[in-house]
Amino acid sequence: MAKQHGGYEKVGCLEKDVRNYLDKDRCLNLESGDANAMLEYFMRMQEENSRFFYAFDLDDDGHVKNVFWVDGKGRDDYKVFGDVISFDTTYITNKYKIPFAPFIGVNNHFQSRLIGCALLANETSESFEWLMKTWLKAICGKPPNPMITYQDRAMKVAIEEVFPNTRHRFCLWHILRKVPEKLGHVIRNNEDFMGYFDACIYKSLSIQQFEVNWAEMIPFSLACQQLKD
Repeated sequence: MAKQHGGYEKVGCLEKDVRNYLDKDRCLNLESGDANAMLEYFMRMQEENSRFFYAFDLDDDGHVKNVFWVDGKGRDDYKVFGDVISFDTTYITNKYKIPFAPFIGVNNHFQSRLIGCALLANETSESFEWLMKTWLKAICGKPPNPMITYQDRAMKVAIEEVFPNTRHRFCLWHILRKVPEKLGHVIRNNEDFMGYFDACIYKSLSIQQFEVNWAEMIPFSLACQQLKD
């Protein structure tokens, strides 16, 4: 931009202003003193329990990019209930609008267990890769067998890089949210379609059973597509 206009003095802002604007997506959007308060809290937690684990990802200027933490209970829970891990960054509901990224396991009572969480400046493959590597250190280098996430290319790249042997699966809840958008015309033209669709999703307990249910469902979709065309 500066080159196009012949210098920063001609674009109505300083070089520092431009860099600060670009850095908004590269650093956590924290208010003054928040980073220090967070660090002091983590240090105090670690003094109370030496197994409390935390890590800060900083840029070249010392600004906080990403933060991860997990307590000793969460690390212990992973050893017992880490069969399947869910990872989601769609919880952008705090006042800072910062992606909150929890690692979730399920115990033998079907209760959710928090096995680590993070605040991320952005949802790039670089941020996800840092987070996955940091979480791997916290859980003593034992990667999860399967991992469930929503569809995100940057997340997929990071998981393949850090957990090459982990089976990556997409979250059913996020998939079903797209059904009205992707299959709305099919549902409107055939009231029986959702029954066959639900059978594929919820009543396929084996590969063979899924193939049978899928074969019964597809003709409805094809017929509706032909009507649409």
